[in-house]
This record gives sequence, C-alpha cells and structure tokens, in this order.
Amino acid sequence: MKLLSNVSVTDSGAYDASLLLTKRVTSSTELGVGLGVSNDEISLRCSYRRDRHFFNFPIKISNELDYKAILLATIAPTALYLGINTFIYKPLRRRWKRQELYEKRIDNYHKTQNQREKALQEKEKMRDAILRSRVNEESVQGLLIINARYGNLQDDEGVTSVTPQDELPPYIDVTDQLQFQVLNSRLHLPPVSKTTLDGFYDPCPGEEKSLSIIYRFLNTTHRVEVHDEDELEIPSEEDKLGGEEPTTDDQYEEEEDDN
Repeated sequence: MKLLSNVSVTDSGAYDASLLLTKRVTSSTELGVGLGVSNDEISLRCSYRRDRHFFNFPIKISNELDYKAILLATIAPTALYLGINTFIYKPLRRRWKRQELYEKRIDNYHKTQNQREKALQEKEKMRDAILRSRVNEESVQGLLIINARYGNLQDDEGVTSVTPQDELPPYIDVTDQLQFQVLNSRLHLPPVSKTTLDGFYDPCPGEEKSLSIIYRFLNTTHRVEVHDEDELEIPSEEDKLGGEEPTTDDQYEEEEDDN
C-alpha cells in the first residue's frame, strides 16, 4: 500500500492537489482512492491502473473550499478502502490463493507418484518390524508413537485445507515409519530433511515442512513438533503434556539405562 501526493500550479494561479492511497491487487493492477482539491471543487478521486494504462474517476463533493467537505472527502475514502479491503479484496485474495495452491498440489500429486509408491513399498517391508517394536515398547512402558504427521502442518489464512474434503492434504501420516526407527525406547533423527528417512517422501514440494509427533513414554503422553531439517531426540521431559502424572528426569534416565 502506498500514499501518493501531487500538486500542480499553473501560471494563471489555478491549482490542483491530490492525496491518493493506492494498493496493488495483482502484479499488474493497482487501485487507489483519495482526496482532490482545486480552485473550483473538492472531489473524491478513485483511480485504476493496469500496466501502463491509468484511469482517474473524480466524484465532486463541493464547488468551493469547505472544511466540512474536505473532512467528508477524507473520511469517505478511508471507509471505502476499509470496506473494499475487508469484504471484497481479502475474501477474493483467499479464494485465488486457495485455488492456486490447490492446482499446484494436484500437479505435485502426479509428479510425486513414483516417490509415493516407493515410500509405500518401504513401509510394507517394515510392517513386521513395526509390530515387534510396538509389542516390545508396550511391555516396558517405553516409547510408543501414537500419531505423527509430516509436511505442511500450518494453516495460512485457511489455505492448507484447500477443499472441504481436503482430498490432497499437504502432509502424510508417518506414525508407523517413526515407530520403526525406535531403538531401546529412544528415537533420534539427524539434522537433515526427513524426506531421506525410510517410508517418507515430500508430500508438498516447495512448501515449508515440519514433523509433529504425539507419543507415550512411561504411560505419559508427550507432543513435539520440529522443522524439517531440525534434529530430534525423544523422549524428552519438555514434551510432556499438561494434566499427566508427574515424571522425573531420573525416570527418563533409568528407562534408558534399563534398555
């Protein structure tokens, strides 16, 4: 958004001054609204610019210099701008952005077909090891991955859920893949992109990704979220959710030693 001013005076003493508030709505389109004052009128000025073409639409408010008219011409464009921005521009922008992202995800869905099939094959090979890990960890009240998601987990102005059904979610369920990585009630992921892990793939190329995990350790529920290339070490006392039975750091250390 920009505030533009212009003043011109002719040799005969005629003058024209304007104050215009403009906003770019697309890469080539700009709308503006503001106040204009000249010798013979006070006007509300609306403008439309597209590429090199510029159109100005003055709306006369008064034929003489009147402070009340100037005040009206100042309040009116402000109210008009707020109304257009709130009830027209922002809803349209969200709709355009959602449609653009939805089309991008359809394209990415087809482009990542091979990676998706490879990840499913890797997950199928892990199935027996995943089951053994769950049974072993349950028997010692160890580390159980309850739910894990990887991808774009943020909701940017309602854009992440691009459709009511969200048939193309920008994330994948990686609960079993992470349980496969658990060793002696510990899970460590190095500071590299999680797409390199077995059974993972990139569900949203070009978008910011993170990993969210809900897990149980010593019968206590924990939750942690890290960015794509952050290192992860769980279980951690810091991840414990409120309202659970107290667990001390010593218990975490004892569990690790016992295993």
